[in-house]
Amino acid sequence: AVLSFPIALVTGRLMSRFGPGRLMPMFNVTSAAILLCEWAVYERAPRVAAVAVFLHVSSIGAVLVSGFWSIVNERFDARTAKRYIGRIGLGATYLTTDTLLVIVVGLQFVVALALRSLAGGIQGSIPRANADRPALSAMRLVATSRLLRNLALVVVLGAAAAAILDYALKSQIAADRGGAVRSLAIYYTATNVVTALVQIAIGRAVLGRFGVPRTVATLPAAVAAFSAFALAVPTIVATAIARGAEAVVRSSIYRSAYELLYAPLPERHKRPTKVVLDIGAERIGDLLGAHLVGALGSLTTQGSASIQSASACVPASSMR
Repeated sequence: AVLSFPIALVTGRLMSRFGPGRLMPMFNVTSAAILLCEWAVYERAPRVAAVAVFLHVSSIGAVLVSGFWSIVNERFDARTAKRYIGRIGLGATYLTTDTLLVIVVGLQFVVALALRSLAGGIQGSIPRANADRPALSAMRLVATSRLLRNLALVVVLGAAAAAILDYALKSQIAADRGGAVRSLAIYYTATNVVTALVQIAIGRAVLGRFGVPRTVATLPAAVAAFSAFALAVPTIVATAIARGAEAVVRSSIYRSAYELLYAPLPERHKRPTKVVLDIGAERIGDLLGAHLVGALGSLTTQGSASIQSASACVPASSMR
């Protein structure tokens, strides 16, 4: 989380200067080159490579996701984006099981070419006067806009709840040392399959029926409800369902609505503001979730129950 903050500030400035259409293909190629280095290290020092991949995905990976959706936001107007963003979200569903790093490298080169093609026709750099202090401008805009303040609150508390649920699930899986890898493989596969099915079946319908704000609210509502279920039924299966529900809703109907909130913003405001919220606010939520887990684990004897309670209460506080 800490590593992501300077990356977010630098990316916000570069995004304002060059635009996502030029910047993100280069970022994907750079990320692929770093992965190649990690792959080369893996045979000699697998533990070092594992830590490097984790830090890489946690920091640069967030930039790649944010930049991808920035291109989508600028490529389509709000009405067109509302029509197609569900299909785009389905295409962005991927399996996060153990995959060979070299395959991911190849995919990132393909993505770089695809993004270059998708970005054709969108504005490149913006006037220098508007890009001198993009991070400061973005934070000022968030501070003065009620919509963006509320969105920042949802992002921070949503990320905190996700971090708490993630810890609750993986700490239980870690206790079963023999089947940890198999359990994670089943979890990630099932989660991504369900995400695709939800996006196909109800993604566009939910957005059309409830509108953008209420669709965004489905994430904290789902996390609060399923976390309460996991608290009432304290089993690893219930915890996996709660964590999976958060991941499914976040990657499907929530993401489709969340991206549309940026559509009305002009590019000079959208580019740095989106990076600040996508990366900065989410990493603040990660830090908050980590500290809550640490505090509850050290201050109470019922650590697991307290953590489940926190995962239910944290997102509910953003629903207003």
